Amino acid sequence: MTLNLYTILLDYRGGTYIAQLSATSPAEALVLWTEQLPTQRVPGIRAATASELAFRLQQEAPVELRGLVNAWCTSALIRGGHALINIVLTRADAG
Repeated sequence: MTLNLYTILLDYRGGTYIAQLSATSPAEALVLWTEQLPTQRVPGIRAATASELAFRLQQEAPVELRGLVNAWCTSALIRGGHALINIVLTRADAG
């Protein structure tokens, strides 16, 4: 299985939060990211909210951004705020 490096950008309640992690796909990167999210110090997101977000994000695959290469987007409404999440393949075969 090939691991790639993904950069995840979260825009939520006026802040932008960025993380990087290795995964086999954008969808897997999202799952791994939500597991780490409570430690990222995003205001209003703790373990229960991260679990809720993980569940919502697993319902739909991230959408490829038209006109771009290796970039995806997804979003969710959490705790009354809109979370816009972009996923970018930063480096292929980072394993």
